[in-house]
Amino acid sequence: MKGRGPDTVESPGTDSSIHSSQNRAQSGMPSVDGTVESDTGICHEPAGAAADDQRTRCRPRHAVGPEITITTDETPLIAEGIYDAVGGDARVVPIFGRKKLALHLTVLAPDPVNPSGVRHVPLQRFYNVTVGPGGRFRAGRHSAYRREWITVTGRRPARDRLPPSAFKHVLVRVEVRTVTHDSKQRPLPVGAQYSVVSRVIEVQAGGGPRHA
Repeated sequence: MKGRGPDTVESPGTDSSIHSSQNRAQSGMPSVDGTVESDTGICHEPAGAAADDQRTRCRPRHAVGPEITITTDETPLIAEGIYDAVGGDARVVPIFGRKKLALHLTVLAPDPVNPSGVRHVPLQRFYNVTVGPGGRFRAGRHSAYRREWITVTGRRPARDRLPPSAFKHVLVRVEVRTVTHDSKQRPLPVGAQYSVVSRVIEVQAGGGPRHA
């Protein structure tokens, strides 16, 4: 019986078990638990008496494709309250199946971290409008749009013409609220809530008849 040198250390189940597992994976031979891995998939072969009554079950390998990229529009959320804002452009958009006039405003939200002391937050004021003859849009005589247009211009509209350009570059005081429910009055999760301008209160600077 040959003795082992003092520097010889043999760990059971290391090199031999690793090589055995690699050989089984490369040759498609089943492992101890009956699992076979190959380039085409991973199979489980029943052992013992069950092998006669059961078929080999294979799970194909699925190639992992590139992750789908999805983007969304920004929906700012600030505290409800009264703010100064500057009027911008307007456009007609479909909201919940109806046409609405969306007036863009830049709300000046106090922000002590910003060097200027304010943060410019883009929000919208939505007005109900109807489609009239010739593709023109019409606002009712008691509508919020007509009332706030008069607030900004300081006069009654002539010949029922109320161009939204009257709001552009005008500094106004607005009320901001948080939208907490969807079109079916279902509660929105906190992360999906957003701010809108709910009312134009008064003019701070600009406006007047020159915007007719």
